[in-house]
Amino acid sequence: QKLAALRRVATANATQSLTTKQRYLLTQTINSYPALHGAEAERYAEQIEQQPEEIRNMIPRTYEQVFEEGQQAGHQLGVQEGHQLGVQEGIQAGRRVMLIRMIEQRFGAMDDDARARLDAIDDPDALDRLAARLFEVSSVEVLLEA
Repeated sequence: QKLAALRRVATANATQSLTTKQRYLLTQTINSYPALHGAEAERYAEQIEQQPEEIRNMIPRTYEQVFEEGQQAGHQLGVQEGHQLGVQEGIQAGRRVMLIRMIEQRFGAMDDDARARLDAIDDPDALDRLAARLFEVSSVEVLLEA
């Protein structure tokens, strides 16, 4: 009966002009009476999960449910941002490795000072500019001065 009443509110909202306040009050009343317990409550929860989002959103959520959803969303966002950061760092490291190979192929092994100066460059555009200038300079020292 509760599910049928929620469906009617959802349908009435599409066919009649219910205000947001009216819809909220009707939904709160339906969710309050009658109280379900045990197997009835479990069956109702299973049936709600199969409903369209509009009806699922009409069911009040507990603090714990909202908190868990927030944690899951935060975790997912963290994973996405971590992946993006990892990709960016991987690209940066690849640029640096390629530039070192090119420098060493042109000028021979780099000394520790030159390597440290190159490792200190964090700007990807600066690494690209060094690579572009590599064949215009006479030494690693001249390359890293600019």
